[in-house]
Amino acid sequence: TRVNPWYRFGLSETPSDSTSTDKGKYTLGKKVSQNLSLNSGIKITKNLSTSLNFKVDVSNNYSNGNIYKNMTISYFPLGKKGEEGFPMPNWNVSWNGLESVKFLNKVFKNLSISHAFSGGKQISIRDTTETGSKYSQNFSPLIQLNMSFKGDIRSNLGFSRNLSIDNGSGDTRQSISENANLSISYSYSGGMNIPIPFMKDLNVTNNITLTVNGSYGKSYQNKYTKVGNDENFN
Repeated sequence: TRVNPWYRFGLSETPSDSTSTDKGKYTLGKKVSQNLSLNSGIKITKNLSTSLNFKVDVSNNYSNGNIYKNMTISYFPLGKKGEEGFPMPNWNVSWNGLESVKFLNKVFKNLSISHAFSGGKQISIRDTTETGSKYSQNFSPLIQLNMSFKGDIRSNLGFSRNLSIDNGSGDTRQSISENANLSISYSYSGGMNIPIPFMKDLNVTNNITLTVNGSYGKSYQNKYTKVGNDENFN
């Protein structure tokens, strides 16, 4: 059997030459992937900036006469199933230099705030029938405070919330997690001089850092089941 030369370049779906006398059967498996990514950054002020990212990924698998399609897109899900949302780029916001604010500069040497969102919609299709969908909504962090106090004390305080939605056959499952993290550290630098006769004094430095970390998390699940024409949480 001669290999169809056009098949090598993806211009034909038939791997063998049509003039071949081979009457045997074969199965064709092929995967085609496409993706699009758009990125942008905006500096709103000297200390306030944001970045945006929007992505689309599409893959088509051809196997045994069936077409399996998966599509993922940046998305902000709304509603119990996530289907009431809309396409939305992921974003990240950073605000630095807040210690220069008049009533804050008496307490902080450095103060910054950050916030980030990422979300997605994933659809699975077999031929022309949708077989399932998944959604994600992640605020990680929802808010993050990075603080450096006067007196060599530093602290980070962050909150995050993550939501995933899985729509299967006849039901919807929501998984939600909420977390808080706190870190406090104190640094001390000191030293002493040790006199040595007939020689230069020996200077001994001492650096001490004490760190305390703490976290709290909560996670739960909701199951949303369709019963007849009504849809209710169980």
